[in-house]
Amino acid sequence: MYCVHQTPLFNSNGYSTRTRGVAKGLQLNDKDVVVVGRSGYPWDSKADVAKPSVRRHSKKLDGVDYVHLPGGNLNRDPLDRYFMEAADAFVREACMQRPALIQSASNFRTAIPALIAARRVGVPFVYEVRGLWEFTEASAKPGFEGTERFEAMCKAETFVASEADAVLAITRQVKDELVSRGVDENKIILALNAVDPDVFLPLPQDKRFAEQHRISTEVPVIGFAGSMVAYEGLDLLLDASASLHSRGVEHQIVIAGSGAAEQGLKQKTKALGIDDRVRFLGRLPQDQMPRLQSTFDIVCCPRRSTIVTELVSPLKPLESFATQKATVLSDVAPNRDLAGDDSERALLFKADDPADLEHALKRVIEDSELRANLGRSARLWSVTERTWKTVGSAMTRAHTMAAEQYLKRVVGTRQLGELRVGVIGDEFTRTTLAGSFITELISRQNWREQLETLSFDLIIIESAWEGNGGEWARGIGHYSDKESADLRGLLESARSKGIPTLFWNKEDPVHFARFAPNAALCDHVFTTDANMIPKYHSVEEQCNITISSLPFYAQPKIHNPLPKGREFSSSIAYAGSYYGERYAQRSKSLDLLLSAASDYPLAIYDRQANNPDSPYTFPEKYRSSVQGALPYDEVIKSYQSHLVHLNVNSVLDSPTMFSRRVVEIPACGGIVLSAFSRGITETLGSNIANSNRREDYEAWLHAWSTSPHERLSEIWRQMRTIYRAHTTETALSIMMRTAGIPVAGLKPARYIAVVSRATPDSLARVLEQSVPPVAVVLEDSEDPSEDTRAYSDSVEVPIYPTLADVPVEADYQIFFEGHVHRTFAEDVLLPLRFTEADAVFVRHDSEFSGGNSIVEYLGNRSLGGFSRALVRTKPVGGGEVVLTLPADECDESALAHTTAKASSPVVHKLKLFEGKKVLVAGHDLKFAQGLLAALRTAGAEVLLDEWESHTKHDEQRSLEQLEKADIVFCEWGLGNAVWYSHKIRSNQRLVVRVHSQELFRPYLAQIAHECVDSFIFVSELIRSTAVVSHGVPRERTTVIPNPVDIAALDLPKAAAAEKAIGFVGIVPRSKRLDLALDVLEGVLKEDPEYVLRIKGKTPEDYPWMKNRPQEMDYFNKQYVRIEQLNQQYPGCVVFDGFGSDMAEWYANVGVVLSTSDFESFHLTIADGAASGALPVCFNWPGADRIYPAEWLVPNIERAVNRVLSQKRDPRKYKTVAEDFESREVYMQLLAEIRAEEQV
Repeated sequence: MYCVHQTPLFNSNGYSTRTRGVAKGLQLNDKDVVVVGRSGYPWDSKADVAKPSVRRHSKKLDGVDYVHLPGGNLNRDPLDRYFMEAADAFVREACMQRPALIQSASNFRTAIPALIAARRVGVPFVYEVRGLWEFTEASAKPGFEGTERFEAMCKAETFVASEADAVLAITRQVKDELVSRGVDENKIILALNAVDPDVFLPLPQDKRFAEQHRISTEVPVIGFAGSMVAYEGLDLLLDASASLHSRGVEHQIVIAGSGAAEQGLKQKTKALGIDDRVRFLGRLPQDQMPRLQSTFDIVCCPRRSTIVTELVSPLKPLESFATQKATVLSDVAPNRDLAGDDSERALLFKADDPADLEHALKRVIEDSELRANLGRSARLWSVTERTWKTVGSAMTRAHTMAAEQYLKRVVGTRQLGELRVGVIGDEFTRTTLAGSFITELISRQNWREQLETLSFDLIIIESAWEGNGGEWARGIGHYSDKESADLRGLLESARSKGIPTLFWNKEDPVHFARFAPNAALCDHVFTTDANMIPKYHSVEEQCNITISSLPFYAQPKIHNPLPKGREFSSSIAYAGSYYGERYAQRSKSLDLLLSAASDYPLAIYDRQANNPDSPYTFPEKYRSSVQGALPYDEVIKSYQSHLVHLNVNSVLDSPTMFSRRVVEIPACGGIVLSAFSRGITETLGSNIANSNRREDYEAWLHAWSTSPHERLSEIWRQMRTIYRAHTTETALSIMMRTAGIPVAGLKPARYIAVVSRATPDSLARVLEQSVPPVAVVLEDSEDPSEDTRAYSDSVEVPIYPTLADVPVEADYQIFFEGHVHRTFAEDVLLPLRFTEADAVFVRHDSEFSGGNSIVEYLGNRSLGGFSRALVRTKPVGGGEVVLTLPADECDESALAHTTAKASSPVVHKLKLFEGKKVLVAGHDLKFAQGLLAALRTAGAEVLLDEWESHTKHDEQRSLEQLEKADIVFCEWGLGNAVWYSHKIRSNQRLVVRVHSQELFRPYLAQIAHECVDSFIFVSELIRSTAVVSHGVPRERTTVIPNPVDIAALDLPKAAAAEKAIGFVGIVPRSKRLDLALDVLEGVLKEDPEYVLRIKGKTPEDYPWMKNRPQEMDYFNKQYVRIEQLNQQYPGCVVFDGFGSDMAEWYANVGVVLSTSDFESFHLTIADGAASGALPVCFNWPGADRIYPAEWLVPNIERAVNRVLSQKRDPRKYKTVAEDFESREVYMQLLAEIRAEEQV
């Protein structure tokens, strides 16, 4: 459970960006994470979007649940009171989420309540220090460091870090500061800032966006996007810019964002006379940021040196790195770490020195190669070293450390059953407490003697009307000082003896006024309504140490699904009274429930039935179903002896209050159907059926009354919910810890999973159990398959061949056969909460009928039809039980069907287009030849519409061809796609394949996107650019790579291939032949035997090159270089010409090189890898989304090193290239064109 100050659902800033990144990073490390905003957020803060109603709010983002909890106001409430409410809210959420660990991000205002919650629920706590906010405040308030507030903030931060089981520090500098404050260095792990390389991409310049915002595309643009505050040093940037302009260094400054420094910066711009060269864009929507960043050539982060900037690393440089921009940073300590040795990733300048900033900017403005090298280095480093997955991995290590540290903390803690507890309460509560503690009833007459002679660990007082059989009548609620004197004397005496006193008001909120005056005198107050917590603070003479919520709970020793001996009835039961107008809303809800249930037999247990003078009677239409009230022991028996039990609530707006029966009925193996209750949904979650809609009631009742399977599934769903977090083991443990009494709580079950006929799938299901095993034994698997062995080696839980080999201790063995549900282990362990059974057997739900108990002692019955599920490692003579489980929702046949579908053979797809006419339209179909052949092989009749250019075509012929077609495939998203998108009929499918030149043309934006069924892209960067800059709907896109003919390229290498570098295509200039020659030159200096083999046409082969004199001049210069190199190293550059003999050519090269400025895919790298050649690829934009990072280099030096020093592994290269295997790629294309999933 990840507790944070703000979330990305309601705020867009650096804090929320990190929150989202950390959550994704933990997910990518196979962690199940839920993000929980601090209590009261966002309602007590400024939000960037509309706030929801003040209720528990949950929404998914990136597959992660983000939860927001009402309670307290950080800006209004005293901190101690806020902490109390916030900690209570976190505890309630933890009971619902059941986390293995709680992690809180800065600052202490969130972390202290999270720490308290972790200690109360009994899980490790990790503190993620994102910064020290006292320093942030000090940087904006001169003299703040000398204040008491600063000192208090320092102490609070240090306290949380010291108490945490592990600490995460955002920078080395923050770690050093914490260590200097006395925090144990050994428990601090760095969790540095990071970036999502799939979100922040090096998109091509968005010229439309630039034009809209008057951003130059002619001169280098220096950009900044972020908060405009003094310590960001933007005034220095303006000073440096003005000086550069005076020296004739042309550029433009673009600043996006807002903040306290904004007006001053605008005034300074005018004063410097550069307002025509500086653009202030204001704060832009988050979805516009990628377009803005694409227009930057340089990003400048000129942070001043302050106490906070020397500690904390900003996110903006990393986002700049990921977008492959040349970055200029001030040399504050965290920035030095980002820039790297020798400023490989960013240029540094001396902080607060505008002259040095001017020098750095001049270098990067005037040197385009320096900009490119910085951008490639930064992007490649961020992809390999600074992703959120990497951060998640560091956090996972901290979690392991925290778990180990926490176990040391709790060694020797007492069990609940060891505590001697004095009790004043009603029969129900006394009974539940007696099952968990050593209880003594406090006598109203003899309490003084009891305090002297009995060594009480604590005293629990409940809001009982009578109390201990009537002895405390009118003595617990406050009627008068005289009548309260006994209780108050007891409390005073207990306090003097150091005995904690706890008051549980189960009558809140209705009877708050009656019990609050006496509850206020106890050490700790617990209320069934969390809304009452603030009210207790206002009670006169209040002296509570803590005030918390404690909803109703079940006692497994009493409330369990074992047979109760009461005959089953298929009727629907309601136990309670009808109060009419006194509780009008409650009566209305009850009417709706009873009306929906009126088609079924009813059994109403009316508490007023035997009182002829009672004004509360049921309406006439229900009176025939009314019976007298049941004593409590019969009430418990009735819970599983009716089809369903109805429930209504008098209190609707409490996050924790609901009827006691809501937990007791499911715990006993019954079903509760309730009118809507905020308390049920916010405390118990969605597994307890509650609604205000009659149609929901009718649907549920129909399902449960007609389908034993549905009813059994519902019983288990509700019962699991209660047993997971709402029994005495959990509730009373939290109660004790809140009162400062450490207790062990419910001990997690330790079991060995015994798996028969193991496969990777069956092992995965075992390891994904809601209660995981401590070890796995592969029974009947003496010779597991290679896949199974590989999977076994990849998981953390140890796997052994036999039980005798298992070195770890376990209480139970659980047997897994075939396909099992995720809760199988949890379910078979459940009977051990209320029995001492030595073995558990299961039976199929086909044996279940309405009257069966779902858990029964086996007795002398035959084992026929039962399966062994669990055995106790050390039997205790507790007998055997059998439980009835619902049939799995996904049985073996469904699993087999899924597997078969996933691996359906190609031959099945070859029949896909039989009888279909596919029209292929485009100006250049050379890249589509393989696809055309695949379409024909698949049975399609292929129609061609060959355009003369991007926009020119024979419209009449196109219309005729369109009339015949079932499917239209546009090769290129140019004018052809625009035309067809406006002509396609609703019964025809339109698919557009986009390459890369479309990104630099206007056509993608002109396409009627809603008329295109699918846009196919060859790489992720091309897709993202089309989505971000051209408005293509992401949900209509897919990425299918270019095809590689693996089989044809798998030829033996020639003897001379090892030292031959292959380079395919030198036209246009952006292929960067000059860089290829630089690489060759560097290699030749170390090994003169190397050769550069160039394949493809030369500039002279393209007639249009005559119209590009500057580009021809570039190539002529390269020819001169080649001639010089060949003179120095004879034969080192070879032109192999253009030809179709590519497979044979690749057999003659041992290295393939790509030095392009931009590519959509660059087949050379994939083809070369398939041939077994070493791939050396400059990290052009998008390359790292296609190829492994280890294949990529940022500059010439790294490329040379890779050629000369990389240990070559042809098999590994070929394995990667198999992802692009042509046969599979064509099958993907055919499926997308045909929309196989719709067939």
